[in-house]
Amino acid sequence: MDLTTLRAVLSDLRPQLLPSRFEKAQQPDAASLQLGFRSLKGMLWLELSWQADAPRLVQIPPPRRLGAGSTLAQQIQHSLRQMALTDLVQSGFERV
Repeated sequence: MDLTTLRAVLSDLRPQLLPSRFEKAQQPDAASLQLGFRSLKGMLWLELSWQADAPRLVQIPPPRRLGAGSTLAQQIQHSLRQMALTDLVQSGFERV
């Protein structure tokens, strides 16, 4: 995902996601994370994937609930519980 694509995705997500509150994290596989946010318009789920061949940040339908969950999902769940998301910002960056 390049910078232009990421900025376009964030622009599309802002009206739906802001403001919202973090509610749930789960990890369906080793290279992706699903994050649930409660906004004024209801529950919204995002999937963040860091696969080398197909990185993505997309809105997804509500996923089925996974079992005990991964350690990463548990740490994110514990750290971000009830935190508010008030802005989505992507600063420019310089390649080295």
